[in-house]
Amino acid sequence: MVLIDTADIHAPLNAIERFGVQITPAMLKLYPYEVLLKQSAQAAAITPDAQHYVLDAMRVMSKDDVREVMIGALGVLRDAPGFRFNKPMFMAMGEHSRAGSIRKHLPAMAKREPGAAFVVIPNAGHCCNLDNPDAFNAALVAFLAEERAIHEGHKGTRS
Repeated sequence: MVLIDTADIHAPLNAIERFGVQITPAMLKLYPYEVLLKQSAQAAAITPDAQHYVLDAMRVMSKDDVREVMIGALGVLRDAPGFRFNKPMFMAMGEHSRAGSIRKHLPAMAKREPGAAFVVIPNAGHCCNLDNPDAFNAALVAFLAEERAIHEGHKGTRS
């Protein structure tokens, strides 16, 4: 499983995070469409090319569709701290990611998931695979090679 700059959907939220989730639908209604797109692209990526890509990808959706996607992402949050995937997982986070509570939750999730590999991608924001594809791809290929070696019995399991 590959997780790119994602929240731990099973982590309990603190009061401020819960409040943020509750007011997000109303806040998104207030945003002018172009401002929502531009601020989303700027929050998602730090390189101009990646920001343009995110902006172009979002522009094919209406404001209602963008809002629905963002609210849908919040809808998967569950307070289930004991949940485990128990599968090999590659978790990547951009060095400059500032989206939601990811900086707090993703490293903690990586520590408690068996078989997880956690990497911070340098010179990258929330969309670390777009901001720094060379570093992201190198880290992912290394993870897949290690998983293959583990599967073929050439190494011990990842801890």
